[in-house]
Amino acid sequence: MTVGKLIGFRHPWQLAVVHMSSGITESQERFATEQDAYRAFTEVVESDGIASFSATVSKVVH
Repeated sequence: MTVGKLIGFRHPWQLAVVHMSSGITESQERFATEQDAYRAFTEVVESDGIASFSATVSKVVH
């Protein structure tokens, strides 16, 4: 899991989960802080499990 800062956006933080088997799941949502992005990641893991990020390669999560 990575949280990266995007330049030129009002809410510049984006969440991306890199799959062990290659591929990436990127959030379309932008976050005001790094902590907000991490919180979104943990909420998905708690509700759907970590496997929800490895179901398909290169998907976009809203």
